[in-house]
Amino acid sequence: MASSEPIAFEKSILLDEGGYTVEWSPDGRSIAYVGTPSGQVGIVDVETNAIRKSKIPKEPHFGGIESLAWSRDGRQLASTNGRRLIVFSTQTMEIIEQIWDTAPFCYLKGPLAFSEDGGSLYAQCDMSGPERVILLARIDLATLNMVPMITQWEEDSKPVKASWHGRFVRNGKQLVFSTPMYSILDRRPGRSFEAERKPIPGFYDTIERQRCYAFPIEPDRGEPVFVDWLDTAEIGVDGSGIKRDPQSCSLWRPENLMVVFAPGYAKLPWMTIDPSKDRVFTVYDLASKQRIAAFAGFGRPDVGWGLSYALHPVKPWLATVTKRTPTNFGGSIGLVTIWDFRSGELLQKVESPNGSFEVSLTEDGKRLAIKAPGPELRIFKIN
Repeated sequence: MASSEPIAFEKSILLDEGGYTVEWSPDGRSIAYVGTPSGQVGIVDVETNAIRKSKIPKEPHFGGIESLAWSRDGRQLASTNGRRLIVFSTQTMEIIEQIWDTAPFCYLKGPLAFSEDGGSLYAQCDMSGPERVILLARIDLATLNMVPMITQWEEDSKPVKASWHGRFVRNGKQLVFSTPMYSILDRRPGRSFEAERKPIPGFYDTIERQRCYAFPIEPDRGEPVFVDWLDTAEIGVDGSGIKRDPQSCSLWRPENLMVVFAPGYAKLPWMTIDPSKDRVFTVYDLASKQRIAAFAGFGRPDVGWGLSYALHPVKPWLATVTKRTPTNFGGSIGLVTIWDFRSGELLQKVESPNGSFEVSLTEDGKRLAIKAPGPELRIFKIN
């Protein structure tokens, strides 16, 4: 493989079972994951392939771990399944702290991140219910108290809601939380699936304002920044007839760009569908609030782009994976794809014969991990 290509295959690691929620340690030497079917958290040493397993009790109500987070020194790992939070030692794999039932205002289904000093955890909270009005909370690990950090607010007298798929991104010592958010501005008569779009009595569409926010968390709380997502409910993405809503977003600090990911789609029945205009990723300049790039999709709205992506910390590269992509010669393969997200240029495609459904980059941007189905974990070097 030419050195000019962004990534090169390094090795394949076989775990002792399947896994998901792949997270690199801050030093890039180990990978944490949730094993399936055991539900136990494992840590694999990428150099030696040695595996250690957590000593979390095998209890029915602690199934379905949603998030993993490493402490900055790599000595602790936190996991949560919504109502129960566990922090354990990565040396002994023993539980250090646990919260059996988190505060009622914070259901922990989103991502987690340790503070720089290791004394706190930041957690995204559920904002779906009327009584849940906290977006982000801080958990003091010394007292196990949960303190609201960002509370729900209103825009145009309408409450703002958040996506489940928030993301913490660290650049040096700066930690930023990013998430799409929406507010329902109005309702209008719903339309039929006929070309003339006749209203259906008693059925309504919602008119939403969708924005992608970035909240500076550490070392200082700064003012949030945002970009508006162009409404695709009428004509789809760039007139494609394919409606998409943002699922997650990431702030890329080197040039203050916002990368927005919109994998879910719906075909608008009153439009002539033009898949060649469809785009899954859009990139905005935060200073001008203008879109500078849009890419991915390959003209097929049914391609499985809605799996996982990761941004390089320094280079304007984005890695994404598909589980199965149709080929020209029949059948399908998995793909790892590298993009220049400033221009939307496709830089490299690497086949993953067994498919792939999760991608993760080291903090220094030197290695990339792909979780394939079953026990396989594929490691790539980044040139």
